[in-house]
Amino acid sequence: MARRRVLLFLKPFDVYPPRPYVGAAASSPTSAPSSLPQPRAANPKVEELSDEFDARRSTGYLCAATAGNFEQILDVTLDGSRRPLELSRISVKLNGIQLPTYALNDILVSHPCPASVSRFSFRKRNNTGENSRLINCRSSGLRVSTAAGSTAAMLSAGGFTMPLSSRELQYMIREPISPMDADKAMLHDVLKQEQHMHVVWYNQEGAVYVDGSHVVHSIQHGDSLEISSGAPTLKVVLPEHLLKMGPEW
Repeated sequence: MARRRVLLFLKPFDVYPPRPYVGAAASSPTSAPSSLPQPRAANPKVEELSDEFDARRSTGYLCAATAGNFEQILDVTLDGSRRPLELSRISVKLNGIQLPTYALNDILVSHPCPASVSRFSFRKRNNTGENSRLINCRSSGLRVSTAAGSTAAMLSAGGFTMPLSSRELQYMIREPISPMDADKAMLHDVLKQEQHMHVVWYNQEGAVYVDGSHVVHSIQHGDSLEISSGAPTLKVVLPEHLLKMGPEW
């Protein structure tokens, strides 16, 4: 566990050696071998964990350190002069049972086949028991993101960037089919910290994708989901460029 924490603290392109650029060699057969970038030797500790963590698949947006300044960042973190920020995560309960994985970026609730219509209903509920109106949807699914995930798929789909310190969640109904005018304002909105979303699934099969495609929970007709920001927060030491953006980030 200790080694894994250290690896996740590094930017992926500093942990893994760069891949050779095959195209350059193929297009310039007369080029000298020394003109091509020479890959660095792989860290044996990284290779040992490569089956469960492939750093090349990540951009390292929230990574605070590189291989060059890791020791310095670790020192200021341990002495308390560099304090972590608490990031919200998404909690999902399936039929009242807490799912074991909390999403740092987003979840997607949809039919497993991207060409199929997702059918479900949802409403927002306050902790006081107050409910919004029930919305029945036919669409490509439901995406819910945290503040940290609002710069990823949510933003690409037309969402907005949220302050990193926000405890709210942003949700969007993907490609809704013939929505009623009265429902349109509810198809892309936020969940306050004191709210949760109650979803009932109406397809024979469905899935909840957590932070991508690797963690998937199957759902079926009649299943209910409770989605909220009630998950334990994650303390993250942020990189300098995010700290300089100010409190709005």
